[in-house]
Amino acid sequence: MVLRMLGLLTKLRLYWKVNVAFLVAGHTKNICDWLFNLLKLVYRKSNLYGMTGLLNVLNTAEDVTAVGVSPKDFFDWDALEDKIYKSLTTGTVNRTHLFQYKIKRPSILVTRDTVGLNSYLAEQNLRKTMDEETRNDIIRNYKIHLETLDAPGVSPIKQFNYGPSGETTSLSNSETYCARNQLLRLTPQWKKPTMQGRKRQK
Repeated sequence: MVLRMLGLLTKLRLYWKVNVAFLVAGHTKNICDWLFNLLKLVYRKSNLYGMTGLLNVLNTAEDVTAVGVSPKDFFDWDALEDKIYKSLTTGTVNRTHLFQYKIKRPSILVTRDTVGLNSYLAEQNLRKTMDEETRNDIIRNYKIHLETLDAPGVSPIKQFNYGPSGETTSLSNSETYCARNQLLRLTPQWKKPTMQGRKRQK
């Protein structure tokens, strides 16, 4: 859960204070949106047949750097957070837009509706009751306790690059991301479906 991760950042003393602001729906004109729009400028005009081509096109956009990832880059942060934090109380974060953690109280989540002086404000203590020595060991050695996520896999039809002339090549592990050990083996009998075969029978 993202909101608990922010508390972990202060507990690890990576930041003195972490503020998160979720903009009101319909007004998300932030930097991330601008960058996504930049990506679409070339993407919409290109014929892409696989992840390699997609990364090449995305990296032609100004001020954007697209980086490919592999299965080893995905970690189960939620499971790690479950060891030291409680879950957020149901229904307590839907109405608020501002969230804050401070290094002096890294387990206390502060929620506010707005930055106004009279705005609704509430606090939640997410600290889980447990042995202090165990907690400190988990936090101090979090990289050891952090596990890699299991690969969910990719549907067979998406595990191939389709070329402009219909040729197919099997994707590499980095291109299929989490599809470790699940690549199809091509056989002479396998053929790419043709448009003619997809037409509805009259």
